[in-house]
Amino acid sequence: MSESINKVMIEELKELMEDDFSLLLETYLTDGDQRLVDLDNAIKDKNIKQIRELAHSLKGSSSNLGAETLAEISYKVETMGRETELAGIDDAVTQLKKEYKEVKKYFLSIL
Repeated sequence: MSESINKVMIEELKELMEDDFSLLLETYLTDGDQRLVDLDNAIKDKNIKQIRELAHSLKGSSSNLGAETLAEISYKVETMGRETELAGIDDAVTQLKKEYKEVKKYFLSIL
Protein backbone atom coordinates (compact mmCIF):
# COMPACT_ATOMS: atom_id res chain seq x y z
CA MET A 1 0.00 0.00 0.00
CA SER A 2 2.64 2.47 1.01
CA GLU A 3 3.76 2.43 -2.63
CA SER A 4 0.65 4.49 -3.37
CA ILE A 5 2.07 7.24 -1.14
CA ASN A 6 4.71 9.56 -2.54
CA LYS A 7 7.21 9.27 0.32
CA VAL A 8 9.57 11.86 -1.16
CA MET A 9 6.73 14.37 -1.05
CA ILE A 10 5.95 13.38 2.56
CA GLU A 11 9.58 13.91 3.61
CA GLU A 12 9.66 17.30 1.90
CA LEU A 13 6.46 18.34 3.65
CA LYS A 14 7.88 17.15 6.99
CA GLU A 15 10.97 19.29 6.50
CA LEU A 16 9.02 22.29 5.30
CA MET A 17 6.30 22.21 7.94
CA GLU A 18 8.40 20.97 10.86
CA ASP A 19 6.19 20.89 13.99
CA ASP A 20 3.03 21.69 12.00
CA PHE A 21 3.34 18.49 9.95
CA SER A 22 1.51 16.41 12.57
CA LEU A 23 -1.31 18.95 12.67
CA LEU A 24 -1.57 18.79 8.87
CA LEU A 25 -1.94 14.99 8.92
CA GLU A 26 -4.39 15.06 11.82
CA THR A 27 -6.52 17.67 10.05
CA TYR A 28 -6.43 15.67 6.81
CA LEU A 29 -7.56 12.51 8.62
CA THR A 30 -10.33 14.25 10.57
CA ASP A 31 -11.61 15.91 7.39
CA GLY A 32 -11.25 12.67 5.41
CA ASP A 33 -13.25 10.68 7.95
CA GLN A 34 -16.05 13.25 7.79
CA ARG A 35 -15.98 13.44 4.00
CA LEU A 36 -16.51 9.68 3.77
CA VAL A 37 -19.54 9.90 6.08
CA ASP A 38 -20.88 12.81 4.03
CA LEU A 39 -20.19 10.91 0.79
CA ASP A 40 -22.22 7.93 2.00
CA ASN A 41 -25.10 10.28 2.82
CA ALA A 42 -24.83 12.06 -0.53
CA ILE A 43 -24.95 8.73 -2.37
CA LYS A 44 -27.93 7.59 -0.32
CA ASP A 45 -29.67 10.89 -1.16
CA LYS A 46 -28.50 10.76 -4.80
CA ASN A 47 -27.08 14.26 -4.32
CA ILE A 48 -24.84 14.35 -7.37
CA LYS A 49 -23.52 17.85 -6.73
CA GLN A 50 -22.41 16.94 -3.22
CA ILE A 51 -20.85 13.66 -4.39
CA ARG A 52 -18.82 15.59 -6.95
CA GLU A 53 -17.77 18.28 -4.44
CA LEU A 54 -16.77 15.80 -1.72
CA ALA A 55 -14.76 13.66 -4.13
CA HIS A 56 -13.11 16.77 -5.58
CA SER A 57 -12.13 17.97 -2.12
CA LEU A 58 -10.73 14.58 -1.12
CA LYS A 59 -8.86 14.38 -4.42
CA GLY A 60 -7.17 17.73 -3.81
CA SER A 61 -6.18 17.15 -0.21
CA SER A 62 -4.95 13.62 -0.97
CA SER A 63 -2.91 14.85 -3.90
CA ASN A 64 -1.35 17.59 -1.76
CA LEU A 65 -0.20 14.94 0.72
CA GLY A 66 1.16 12.51 -1.84
CA ALA A 67 -1.67 9.97 -1.53
CA GLU A 68 -1.62 9.49 -5.28
CA THR A 69 -3.77 6.37 -5.64
CA LEU A 70 -6.43 7.82 -3.35
CA ALA A 71 -6.41 11.03 -5.40
CA GLU A 72 -6.90 8.97 -8.59
CA ILE A 73 -9.84 7.04 -7.14
CA SER A 74 -11.36 10.27 -5.82
CA TYR A 75 -11.07 11.73 -9.32
CA LYS A 76 -12.91 8.71 -10.69
CA VAL A 77 -15.78 9.30 -8.21
CA GLU A 78 -15.73 13.04 -8.97
CA THR A 79 -16.00 12.30 -12.69
CA MET A 80 -18.98 10.02 -12.07
CA GLY A 81 -20.63 12.88 -10.22
CA ARG A 82 -19.77 15.36 -12.98
CA GLU A 83 -21.25 13.10 -15.63
CA THR A 84 -24.20 12.29 -13.36
CA GLU A 85 -23.38 8.65 -14.01
CA LEU A 86 -23.93 6.85 -10.74
CA ALA A 87 -23.86 3.33 -12.14
CA GLY A 88 -20.90 1.69 -10.49
CA ILE A 89 -20.49 4.39 -7.86
CA ASP A 90 -20.88 1.89 -5.02
CA ASP A 91 -17.90 -0.10 -6.28
CA ALA A 92 -15.85 3.05 -6.80
CA VAL A 93 -16.63 4.30 -3.30
CA THR A 94 -15.81 0.89 -1.81
CA GLN A 95 -12.43 1.10 -3.55
CA LEU A 96 -12.01 4.69 -2.31
CA LYS A 97 -12.76 3.69 1.29
CA LYS A 98 -10.35 0.76 1.13
CA GLU A 99 -7.55 3.00 -0.14
CA TYR A 100 -8.38 5.72 2.40
CA LYS A 101 -8.12 3.14 5.19
CA GLU A 102 -4.62 2.21 4.00
CA VAL A 103 -3.58 5.86 3.66
CA LYS A 104 -4.91 6.57 7.14
CA LYS A 105 -3.01 3.61 8.56
CA TYR A 106 0.21 4.86 6.96
CA PHE A 107 -0.27 8.47 8.09
CA LEU A 108 -1.03 7.37 11.64
CA SER A 109 2.16 5.31 11.62
CA ILE A 110 4.29 8.38 10.85
CA LEU A 111 2.62 10.79 13.25
